[in-house]
Amino acid sequence: MFETPHAIDVRATVEVATPASWREALQGKENVAVLRLCDGKGPKMSGWCVTASQMQGAEIECMCGGINSKQPTHGGIWRQGNLLHFGFEPSPSEYNETGRKLLVNGIAYISRFTTDRPIVRSKSILDPGPGASKHWFDFMLTSPKAKVEDLAAWFSAPWGEQIGKLEMAEARAFVNERMPALWVEGTKFTFDADALQLGVDLQKPGVVRQLVDMLRLVGMGTSGDEQAARARRLLAKLLADGPGADTTANNWDYWLKAREGALCFDWHTHVWRVDPLAFRRGAKSADLRGPARADGDAGRDRAAAELAAKVVAYHGGARAFDDLATFACRFGEIRCCWDKQHGLFRLENTGTIPEDNRATPWKVVIFDTLADVDLVRGGGPEPRPFVSGRGYYWELQDRLFLPLHLLEPGTSLRLLPDADGCRCLEVRLAGRYPRYVYVLHVDPQTGALRAIDWPNSSDGGATRFTVEGLIEVGPLRLPRKFTQKGRNGAPFVLEYVDAAWNPKLPDGVHSSKEMLLGSK
Repeated sequence: MFETPHAIDVRATVEVATPASWREALQGKENVAVLRLCDGKGPKMSGWCVTASQMQGAEIECMCGGINSKQPTHGGIWRQGNLLHFGFEPSPSEYNETGRKLLVNGIAYISRFTTDRPIVRSKSILDPGPGASKHWFDFMLTSPKAKVEDLAAWFSAPWGEQIGKLEMAEARAFVNERMPALWVEGTKFTFDADALQLGVDLQKPGVVRQLVDMLRLVGMGTSGDEQAARARRLLAKLLADGPGADTTANNWDYWLKAREGALCFDWHTHVWRVDPLAFRRGAKSADLRGPARADGDAGRDRAAAELAAKVVAYHGGARAFDDLATFACRFGEIRCCWDKQHGLFRLENTGTIPEDNRATPWKVVIFDTLADVDLVRGGGPEPRPFVSGRGYYWELQDRLFLPLHLLEPGTSLRLLPDADGCRCLEVRLAGRYPRYVYVLHVDPQTGALRAIDWPNSSDGGATRFTVEGLIEVGPLRLPRKFTQKGRNGAPFVLEYVDAAWNPKLPDGVHSSKEMLLGSK
């Protein structure tokens, strides 16, 4: 962040008096070297900083600190997911050349994180909310100013009473010895009885697998049944977005097979969460830290960008897509509506399944596109499979709205050799699975989309979908019909009809499990 797009000489520092609040941590240092962002005396306020104990999480990255009235470890510029915290007080007009460059560099840097999103949930003094404060808990365990009665007050019964009877050194040793079983209970901490009995470390990587293996102890005597019951209770508490409490050990194995490497510990709420970025990339969350979580430097040469702009303009333009608040259409037996403004996607299935067909019947699915979670799933209950809205939503984006996503930040564009009288544009979409590479076949004169080579995840190849006709909906021109050559010679056809631009959505569309969108 200190190198591009503007090179900043981080060695061009000046000595200033060590802030009073830093002197205990930096004993013997009369001065500290700083990089000035303003000329002259600067602002009366230092700005907003965040304590180091709060900046713990797979998606959190601290770039630098700054002069503040707290501690030298507090962060001044940091990010969580795709959000940038630039905590310095002056307005841009007050910055010197270094300050202006750093602000621009910070904006350019955060623009690379289009897929990353906040994961951990943290309290603050401005938004206390439920839960216990990890920041103050760490303070009680480390600060020489902390008192044993204050440490004890952070624990619920019976632990608070036991801790309060000890000297501070003994109290801290007592807490640290039981730290693997630390748990949040309401607004205080406790030590989980099941974790203590099983001797498991709730914060250690691999603990979920360890507990799943214990589920297989059922039927192996009273002790085995008890251990399995404790493990099941812990799994239900530890996994914020895990499967149901009655999930079998085998189904846990299937769930973990796809997600085990993507699990990351939320230090603030003491639960394990699925790192969405690691899950999408098929990578380990532990390997994705700092710049590794960026979408990569989007390759976009001028000729490719010009062709992409032509495609976007022909299909309605970026401004028209921005003005789209709600959208509805039908494909086959499925009706859908997308509340783009609120990030919710609803599907209703009016089709029926023949008796000899093993497909999963379902009626209503609701997907939160911003949180990337299903609010209502179809199908089920276990052991029957569930139907998610995630795949349907991305198919809508990567087919119907694909021509309008080309100029989004983080999208890579590359020209390929022309084919069949069309310009060929290779696309890696920001915010999608990075291994997905699309090739668009574009009319060189108009910019109209003629075909899409869609990635085939089963064999690493691609399937060509030919575009036939357009949907004229509001100011947008969207692909209407896609055909694909079938294996037996018969074409596979996917057609979008009954499209509506900014329709008024019925009441209850975000939550109702009843059919609301009408029938054919």
